Amino acid sequence: MGGCHPVTRRTSRLLASTIVRVYALTMSRMPTTEGARRTRDRVLNAALELFNERGSASVTTNHVAARAGISPGNLYYWFSDKNEIVRELYGQYVAAYEQLWSAGHNDDRAQGEHLDLT
Repeated sequence: MGGCHPVTRRTSRLLASTIVRVYALTMSRMPTTEGARRTRDRVLNAALELFNERGSASVTTNHVAARAGISPGNLYYWFSDKNEIVRELYGQYVAAYEQLWSAGHNDDRAQGEHLDLT
């Protein structure tokens, strides 16, 4: 197979954990209270909904703030721009995938499970 290396479970875990760490380093703020966590989660959920409905290219941070029911300034407190929101959503997706993958893809319970990012 001319230099191609199969992706092993260990390689996949290392790559996923590296990606999550890199994206975690780029996040501007982490919530310290339950209310702050809920606000930040509302932003992420609103963004995911809008990206799925309209595509990420046509969604602005103002759209996300309006859908989340917060001011644009509050959104910018948590995220510096739309790309940071996308990176955080991707990091969550990778973490959820890694959790499912590490449960064992041959495990009967894991075969029927789906990734839930909500």
